[in-house]
Amino acid sequence: MSMPSPVSLSLTALPIASVSPLQGSQTTHWQQQSVSHGQLYFHVDLVHAASKKAVLTAIGQSMHFPSHYGANFDALADCLSELDIGNASGIVLVLENLPALADFDLAAKEILLEILQDAAHEWAQKKIAFRVFYS
Repeated sequence: MSMPSPVSLSLTALPIASVSPLQGSQTTHWQQQSVSHGQLYFHVDLVHAASKKAVLTAIGQSMHFPSHYGANFDALADCLSELDIGNASGIVLVLENLPALADFDLAAKEILLEILQDAAHEWAQKKIAFRVFYS
């Protein structure tokens, strides 16, 4: 029995709290899925991010964090938990091209993914979907 391709998956087939690798060119698929399911969609392409601060700044800008956002891991965690989603039924965040940099190494990437997973679980407790896809 073959599994459906990730691109054929619907958001409803995924856990409401998930942080998953982005496979292939799924960006458009997840954008369409978020729109059709009444969820907010945020896309961050980090191909030009040259530092940890640039990665965190790009996430904050794309997600419309307040001007006082400090572009550090603590501020990211705070702002993710305080997002105003209006009437949306969930959040889809696509992070493309996570860099490998001196100050954004594997440990920093793991911290980022852990913060995102924590935020996903926090939103799930409120019965709000929070799904992240990254490459």
